[in-house]
Amino acid sequence: MLKRLRAFFSFRPDRLVIRSKGQQTCGVSRAQIRAVIEWLGLRATDYGAMAHLIWDNPEIAIADLDARVKDGLQRKQPIFLYRCGDRPSVTPPAGYDWRLVPEYPSLRLYRLEKDE
Repeated sequence: MLKRLRAFFSFRPDRLVIRSKGQQTCGVSRAQIRAVIEWLGLRATDYGAMAHLIWDNPEIAIADLDARVKDGLQRKQPIFLYRCGDRPSVTPPAGYDWRLVPEYPSLRLYRLEKDE
């Protein structure tokens, strides 16, 4: 019985579930949004079962963003930021910083990582 419970709670989907925030106001085409999400989805084994993606438009603030970031950090889920402006405008929490994901071709994708 204990093995079944452990297996149930350790179940990981074969695809990455991405919670997206701000994509309606980012000014990026649907095709580009789809490409970013598919690119992240292909890396499900690298990032676990759930990830968060923030579409960063420097002109429009995103409601409840701090709560989403804190929730993701508490659950040890990766948090990504796709910058729509010249540089990331979302301030990272204390002790964290946005690190460029160099594997992504456009150099607009960042991951929230702990400062070293």
